[in-house]
Amino acid sequence: MPDDNSTLSPVLTGWKEIAKYLHMGIRTVQRYELEQKLPVRRLSGNLRGPVIASKLELDLWVTSFPKRRDANDLRHPLPERDALESHILRAKKLCVETLGLRDQLLGSIARLQKAIHVSHSTMKGTVTAEASLVT
Repeated sequence: MPDDNSTLSPVLTGWKEIAKYLHMGIRTVQRYELEQKLPVRRLSGNLRGPVIASKLELDLWVTSFPKRRDANDLRHPLPERDALESHILRAKKLCVETLGLRDQLLGSIARLQKAIHVSHSTMKGTVTAEASLVT
C-alpha cells in the first residue's frame, strides 16, 4: 500500500499529491480516475475543478485493483495455463499419430491397387488362354 509520512492529513488535495501518494504520474492517476474508477472527489462539481481524495479510500482501491503480472509470475503457472499446455501437447501428439495412420492407409491403398492390377492382368491372361483353346 502506498505510504506517505510527509503529511498526517487523511485527505490529499490536488492531482500532484494524489499521484505522489500512489507513486504514479499525474496523467496516469487522471486516466485511472476515468478508466478504473479511482476514488477522487471534485470540490466544485466541475469536471475540470480541483480534486481531493481520502487516503483510506485510495488504499482500499489499490488493494482491490487487479495486479499486473510480471516475469516472476511466469515461473508459477496458473492451473488454466497448465491445462491449456496439456491440451496443446495432446493435440500435437494426435496430429503426429494421425499422420502416421494416414501413411499406413496410403500404403494399404497402394498394395490393394497393385493386387487388383495383378488380379486383373491374371484374369485377362486366363481369358485369352481359354479363348485360344476354344478356337
